[in-house]
Amino acid sequence: MQNKKNVAVTGLSGVVGKVFARLYGDEYNLIDLYHNKKTLSSPQIKKHYKLDLLNTNRIQKILEKVNPDVVVHMASITHIDKCETDRKNGEKGNVWKINVEATRQIVSFCSKKKIPFVFLSTECVFDGKKKKFNESSKKNPRNWYGVTKSAAEDIIIASKAKAAIIRSVVTYHKADHGKTIYGKVLRSLKNKGIVYAVGDQFFTPTYTEDIVKGVRVVIDGKLTGIFHVVPAKTITPYKFSILIAKSNNFPSRMVKKTSLVSLYGKDRANLRLVNASLSASKSRKILNFIPKAPGEVI
Repeated sequence: MQNKKNVAVTGLSGVVGKVFARLYGDEYNLIDLYHNKKTLSSPQIKKHYKLDLLNTNRIQKILEKVNPDVVVHMASITHIDKCETDRKNGEKGNVWKINVEATRQIVSFCSKKKIPFVFLSTECVFDGKKKKFNESSKKNPRNWYGVTKSAAEDIIIASKAKAAIIRSVVTYHKADHGKTIYGKVLRSLKNKGIVYAVGDQFFTPTYTEDIVKGVRVVIDGKLTGIFHVVPAKTITPYKFSILIAKSNNFPSRMVKKTSLVSLYGKDRANLRLVNASLSASKSRKILNFIPKAPGEVI
């Protein structure tokens, strides 16, 4: 029997990290690189190391102690509006430090040690002006979150590390206690009896189990490059919300169609991608699986 890989992961306490530990924790020796608090939600995690992503000068020293076979970097500051408030601070802000500088230190370590590095990225590296963006489409982020993730991607590519960048769009799953779009819609239906959902935006929401499956395939296959893990078809948040309502026995009339501008206001709407959709035809051939469409999950 082969020895299990020592896989060190940032962000194990997050939505994607918890699902990764639950589904694949027995396949690896999972190491929790926690930013503030140890990830104790999964019995598969045996080791914990505090990795303060703001203290970038110590990141490589701590990784030396960890001595991983693979590093998976899931942690980042992701909320579009919260990131935007930090734009004024530029490279001195926490968003840049965590999303960019911490990534620089981690991938530099992996490059020197010649160990695989897996990075979770986003559709926000694009501007949403095309219907879909493929793995090699030109990046042009419209919000600060996208700017920082795009900068991190550029650092990874320039590092020449054995790296894989996995882009996905708006993760979701059912048992999420309001942490993903699925839970937020369901909570609004239960508590308010109504949910307002955008009908003039198109996206390819990604089932969380498919994202972590992509991570596992990349690790086990020692794959490098940029991969999109998204379903084949686009959907609007409005239609997505109707699926959630119907599957939970709520009448579809409780889902009210609105617009990006009406829901967010002009300035915040301009930070969102009208087409938050990725094409994954190339990636599916390499990864050898097709992520589920919302209608197959919800």
